[in-house]
Amino acid sequence: MDNRLEGKVAVVTGAAQGLGEASARRFALAGAKVAIIDVKATKGEAVAASINDTGGTARFFHCDLTNSAAVKTCVEAVDAEFGRIDVLYNNAGVSIAGTVETLSEEHWDLMFNINIKAKYIVSRHVVPIMRRGGSGSIIHQSSESGITGSPYHPGYCASMGAVVNFTRAMALTHAPDKIRVNAICPGTIPTEVLQTFLDSVDDADAVLNELKRDHPLGLGETIDIANAALFLASDESKYVTGAILAVDGGYSAR
Repeated sequence: MDNRLEGKVAVVTGAAQGLGEASARRFALAGAKVAIIDVKATKGEAVAASINDTGGTARFFHCDLTNSAAVKTCVEAVDAEFGRIDVLYNNAGVSIAGTVETLSEEHWDLMFNINIKAKYIVSRHVVPIMRRGGSGSIIHQSSESGITGSPYHPGYCASMGAVVNFTRAMALTHAPDKIRVNAICPGTIPTEVLQTFLDSVDDADAVLNELKRDHPLGLGETIDIANAALFLASDESKYVTGAILAVDGGYSAR
C-alpha cells in the first residue's frame, strides 16, 4: 500500500482536469486528503466525488486564483476543513500562442496573471499555515518552455520562465521555515489543453508529429507528471528545495 502522504493535506490548483486532476488522484492514492481548487465547478466536483467514491478523501473548492480576497477565503476554508496544509501544488496554468506582433495584451496579461501571479497569491496565503505546522512542500508548475525557448509562445515562455526564478527565490526565503519549494517543468502531455491547441492549427497531425519528434522519449502521460509531483510532495524529497525538475522526455536536453 502506498502511504507516502498518509496524514498530509494537499492543495492542488487547476485540478478539475489534466495534470492537476491526475496529481490530485495520485496524492489521494498515496493517502493525502486533497483540496481541489478550480474555477470549473462541475468538473471539479466530479473529480472530488470520484476520489471519495474510490476510498480517498477530497473536497472541491471553487475559486478564482487571480482574486486575492477569494483565494484568502478559499485557503482559510481548506484550513478550517482539514486543520492543516502540508502540500501546495500550484498547477493551474494557461497557454496562448502568438508572436509579439499577434498576441494581444489581454492574452499576455491573462498568462501572467494565471501562470505566475496566481502562484504568488496562493503561496502568500498558504505559507503562514505551513509555517504554523512546522514544514511544508510547495510545488510550482512551470513548463519545458520555462527553461527553453519555444517559437510562437513568447508570453507563455516568459511567464513560465518567471516561475523558475520565483521558485528559487521562495526556496531560499523559506528554507528556515522547513518549507521546501520546487518546480516541475513538464514536457508535452496529451491533455485537454493540448487538444485545444491542436484544434486551433491548420495541420494538427503535422504539428503533433513534430512535437513527438522534439521529445526523445516521445510524448508523456499525465501519470508521469503526477509521479514527479508525488516525489516532491513526499518526505522522500526532504533534502530537495529550489530544484527545477524537467519531466519532459529529454526535450530540454536537446
